[in-house]
Amino acid sequence: MDRDCKLHRSFHIFDIKRFGVDNIISISSVPKYNEEMKKKGVKRIILKDLQDIDGFSKKVVKEIEEMIRKGRLKSINN
Repeated sequence: MDRDCKLHRSFHIFDIKRFGVDNIISISSVPKYNEEMKKKGVKRIILKDLQDIDGFSKKVVKEIEEMIRKGRLKSINN
């Protein structure tokens, strides 16, 4: 989850409870936004490094792989 995107859309109204904090990775380049997510219970936080997008991407992929490996990705049922 990234708070703001270059398409001028924002995820700040995202229903975290519906998806579950365990299914969310906060990936903002703005530390304040990541801290807001942390206060909402999100534990996976990766600071987006715009100077090293490849390194940042590898961190995100690694986190997702760990979530899958540990069976932590939960299905979303309405």
